[in-house]
Amino acid sequence: MRKRLRRNKSKKLWWLLLLAGVLTGLLFVVLPNKLKPFETLPVVEVEVTEKQLTWFPTRNFAEQDRRIMDYVVSSVLHFEGSTHDKYDPGGTTKYGISEKNYRMLSINSITWEKAREIYIQNYYIPMRLYEFNSVQLQKSILHMAVLFGKGTAKQIIAQHYDWEELKRLSDADPKIHDVLVKLRKTFKKHAKSLNNPRYIKGWVSRINYAFYSAE
Repeated sequence: MRKRLRRNKSKKLWWLLLLAGVLTGLLFVVLPNKLKPFETLPVVEVEVTEKQLTWFPTRNFAEQDRRIMDYVVSSVLHFEGSTHDKYDPGGTTKYGISEKNYRMLSINSITWEKAREIYIQNYYIPMRLYEFNSVQLQKSILHMAVLFGKGTAKQIIAQHYDWEELKRLSDADPKIHDVLVKLRKTFKKHAKSLNNPRYIKGWVSRINYAFYSAE
């Protein structure tokens, strides 16, 4: 009788171990195929007033999304450059980061990396540009948001297009060319309406650069 009980316990233990092994194997085989690799964006660590910066939680990006984001943000940084403009109404400005809007930062010592983080945290993420299928639209809208302000850029775009509908357009969509042409003309019209002879030439040049594929 005791031998039979021991034999039954051994069988139960063997089946439990077998089941545990099967479940463990499934975890290692199935889950990695379901998960996409991602990287965590760095959080900007600068001391500024609440009005000047709006903090958003760190967002996880798939590798492809991160590469697109880097391209779009780098496009702005390349255009802005590291030169200083003493006539800029925003005060000392470097990489497009102005003393007026970021009073607690040492503008002269801002690095490319720090400027990149600011653009990600205060433009790219809050505007949810990563939701746009078109990389060209991501780039164009970011340039216009940096140039004229996020709110103004969205208002100008809303004159002709629904924000959510634009998100669904891809760079391969036949409609994208006409969209870019119309937006380019609309932003040029806005720039000229500001009646600023010192900067109008640079603004128009930047608008052409931002919407280059519409040429």
